Amino acid sequence: IGLSDWRWAMAVMLLPTIVYGVMFLNKKFPETERVTSGFSYKDMLKACYSPLFLFMAFCMMLTASTELGTNQWIAALLANVSDNPILLLVWISGIMALVRQFGGSFVHNTRPTVILLFSSLIAFVGLLMMGYTQGAVLVFTSAGIFALGVALFWPTMLGFVSENIPQSGALGLAIMGGIGFLGGAIAQPILGAIFDAQTAASVPVGQVLEVIKSAAPGTKEAAAYASAQLAGGANTLKFVSVVPAILMIFFTVLHFRKNKQKI
Repeated sequence: IGLSDWRWAMAVMLLPTIVYGVMFLNKKFPETERVTSGFSYKDMLKACYSPLFLFMAFCMMLTASTELGTNQWIAALLANVSDNPILLLVWISGIMALVRQFGGSFVHNTRPTVILLFSSLIAFVGLLMMGYTQGAVLVFTSAGIFALGVALFWPTMLGFVSENIPQSGALGLAIMGGIGFLGGAIAQPILGAIFDAQTAASVPVGQVLEVIKSAAPGTKEAAAYASAQLAGGANTLKFVSVVPAILMIFFTVLHFRKNKQKI
């Protein structure tokens, strides 16, 4: 809009904020589910450090790391697979949006623990396939499988907490969401470090990483660096696949524990 000063550009965001504020004036909000269920504020706080909640919070960090961490790095990890690697992220995001929009009718009668378990399995398979396959078609196919796996992680985790720990109320859901974003933020530098290490390990014998990294485009050294990056990205995805593998174990235990409680 022609604003050269970033402060004025950011200030534009205040306009819809003011409009929303006026819209919410004198509005009466319905009582939360916690209040209507008869749980006190003390019950809510107590539920937020119960063993099951802490377990789910830890799993939330892992599921978010699998989803957000990988998606943030996917274009860089597979930069040499396609001429426009950002399309890979668009492809993954598009599939996730479709699954979240229309998948509810298919999994409505499925237990949350089953959804989480199979989501972990599918994400694990997708990451491994992206790590081992070559070529744009196979990588995009693998990325699609990965997207199917992670699409229902976030909503199902929140739904499980809301259904099985209703005392936690809105605070519990807020904590789960915050921990999820924290997990994604923690995963990014870890993935970056793994990618750098794997890229360095994939440099051909006799070549120096710093030299081929600064090589002119079209040279053999530049091609060697691109190959090392591609191998480093693939190996990084193999490392990340360990996270959904761990989640498979956790959610299997959770599933049988919940079944045992219902018997």
